[in-house]
Amino acid sequence: MKKIFKKTYIALFNNIWFYPSFIAILGLVIAVGISYAETRGLSSYVMERIPQIIIDNKDTSLTVLSTLIGSLISIMVFSFSMVMILLNQASSNFSPRLLPGLVSDRKHQIVLGVYLATIIYCLFIMVSIKDINSKTDLPGFSVLLAIFFMIVCLFAFIYFIHTISQTIQVGNILEKVFHTGCSRLNSLIENERKHDFTKDTLPQFDQWKTYPSKKSGYFQQLFLEDLLEILKEHDIQLRMLAFKGKFVLEGSNLFQLSKEASEEIIEKIYASMIYSNSELIKENYLHSFKQITEIGIKAMSPGINDPGTMLNSLDYLAQLFERRMKKNDIEIHFEEENPLIFYNSISFNTLLHNILISIRTYCSHDLLVIKKTSNMLNELLTLTSEKDSYYKDIKAEIESLRKNFTLNDNVLEDDKNELDNLISID
Repeated sequence: MKKIFKKTYIALFNNIWFYPSFIAILGLVIAVGISYAETRGLSSYVMERIPQIIIDNKDTSLTVLSTLIGSLISIMVFSFSMVMILLNQASSNFSPRLLPGLVSDRKHQIVLGVYLATIIYCLFIMVSIKDINSKTDLPGFSVLLAIFFMIVCLFAFIYFIHTISQTIQVGNILEKVFHTGCSRLNSLIENERKHDFTKDTLPQFDQWKTYPSKKSGYFQQLFLEDLLEILKEHDIQLRMLAFKGKFVLEGSNLFQLSKEASEEIIEKIYASMIYSNSELIKENYLHSFKQITEIGIKAMSPGINDPGTMLNSLDYLAQLFERRMKKNDIEIHFEEENPLIFYNSISFNTLLHNILISIRTYCSHDLLVIKKTSNMLNELLTLTSEKDSYYKDIKAEIESLRKNFTLNDNVLEDDKNELDNLISID
């Protein structure tokens, strides 16, 4: 039951409708609360002290509320249209992989929720006024509060226009993706440095029992709290063979256990694994590399023709690779200094190769991009690394870049000689 609740919680918070719906319900609650306060003489109390701010005419109140409702619906429709335009432009000009992150933007969801809450509040108050014949029972304070909410919505609309215009800029998109991925990497690196655990002290995984996947899908993450509790209770260690974001086929090897376990424990371990096609960077830093690379490569297409975006993308990739060089290929989760879960994170070699092969394939015709890429790789060689093998991987990619550019017949011989002098392996 607890795992079902967590899965539902994750699914809800990643949907565009959750926050608007929640805030809309909050607007209904406020309307009910204000209506109850009106029955206790709230408007009469305010009228006696500040009569200038209270509307005491039924027709005027209904006109004001109907105007507010019509205006808010127009503003909300326009705002929803702007969100759809943003998503369409991001998908067309940048990368479809950006959509989950843009859809889950809390600021836009909260603004839309404020619109809905105000509309529901005004409707509720408007219906309550229609049933009132006595002037003394007119909820003047409720109408005043509706006007105040409308002013808040206007400021929210201005804020929405500002943020939507900022969000749609490619520079801001790249910066947001970078900071989210870098934050995720920093948390993993910090977790590694808390424990002194080297490769020499890793268990002998060859003796562990392997278990297959029961379904096909993208493996994303684990319910760590519950899983660590199970493993600690039964003195079992677990090794994940699939890295986060990998597509796992049914029947393929998924994880290993350090010793035999009962069917009940194995089923609990299976239940703690989350399969999803979500590409949120806060859950997997690998998506930041993919998204930044795809934005840069898309910018190099003939329809967009924006090499400056590709050069900016390489700057962000260089910073991400710098952080990745400080991390091991194996992630370990501890419970009271005892290593219980071993992750097979995507190796630095594979990650670097996958990113560079895309750049070599789609950008080899642009000398500036190749120069920038070679500079990035040479700078990475001067940085500190968690493993010496990372330097060998970088040198291998430099050599591949040299060969790929040399074989490109569309490049002038002078440019080849210039790059050949630039790319060097010490």
